[in-house]
Amino acid sequence: MTKNPNKTPNSNKRKLSTTDIVLMLLGLFILIRTPWSNMSSFYYLLFFLYIFCIMMRITNLRKQYAKKESQQRKEAEIKAEIQGAEKPEPIMTAPGETISTEEKPSHTTEETPSQENPKSN
Repeated sequence: MTKNPNKTPNSNKRKLSTTDIVLMLLGLFILIRTPWSNMSSFYYLLFFLYIFCIMMRITNLRKQYAKKESQQRKEAEIKAEIQGAEKPEPIMTAPGETISTEEKPSHTTEETPSQENPKSN
């Protein structure tokens, strides 16, 4: 038995819902059972209702997709707000100069100019 090295499931593959399966089966039934040589108003009505159901399903899929996108966008905004809230406040060192806590030096020692040997003058 060979194992699939890619263990992530194929998320791009669309699963068929029961509504889609019912619409496909209904379409096949209409195509098979329709007397093409003797069309009556009943069969025209069946075709119209079938097309209407397909159009309503497509509209429903578009609404679900738009809702999913808006939900993902809101989640991304919330994550961005959370990450923005976690950033530390800048520390004021001098007027007009800021250092964030990440860049804050732990121990800064300024070298004072040492007095030179007075004998070397």
